[in-house]
Amino acid sequence: MINNSQALQVQSTSTCLSTADMQDHEIDSDNWHLDGANMWFGFGGGNKSDRVELRGSSFSGSATGKKWTGKVKIQFGGSYSDGFTVGQVFGESTQDPILRLEFYASRSGVSNHLWAVYRTGTGSATVEYFDLGAATSSAFTPVTMEYGTSNRIQVTYGSVVHDFTTNFGYWDSSSKTVYFKAGCYLQEAGSCAVTYSSLTFDK
Repeated sequence: MINNSQALQVQSTSTCLSTADMQDHEIDSDNWHLDGANMWFGFGGGNKSDRVELRGSSFSGSATGKKWTGKVKIQFGGSYSDGFTVGQVFGESTQDPILRLEFYASRSGVSNHLWAVYRTGTGSATVEYFDLGAATSSAFTPVTMEYGTSNRIQVTYGSVVHDFTTNFGYWDSSSKTVYFKAGCYLQEAGSCAVTYSSLTFDK
């Protein structure tokens, strides 16, 4: 995983570890560490927009079959944030998230679910939401995002599969670049704890 990563970004501090730093075991243990064979990301009492994310290497917007794959466990309730991102497909050229895997404590009448949130462009462009199902805090659930194949982004969470195709041509230009991210990005203040038992993404 680390070999296909460009940096570990920790926004609430001055930390930004390069691939070489991570390989040299220069670990920011307060926000990111190995818990046995698992990779843990988190904050205690973080502010909105705080983040600790592993950022992948860039690839062309016209690429196909690029995959972000993991098995994730999410803590929630109590002092934990009511909304945070655990994975992203990010438009580097436009500095916009194309698709986010987002935990919401409450949305559209359901509690503690993971949602896929897709932007069809920048500015006032439509944002599509899809409920992927209940977040799991005691077990790891497989999750995948696949970029570019058949002119879409496909998201799989457990047994739930959904394709996003609306205006995908906006993103898939060879003049644009894209990358994957994983970890925790706070949409609302609070604590955050996200653990991956496996995590890989293409570059």
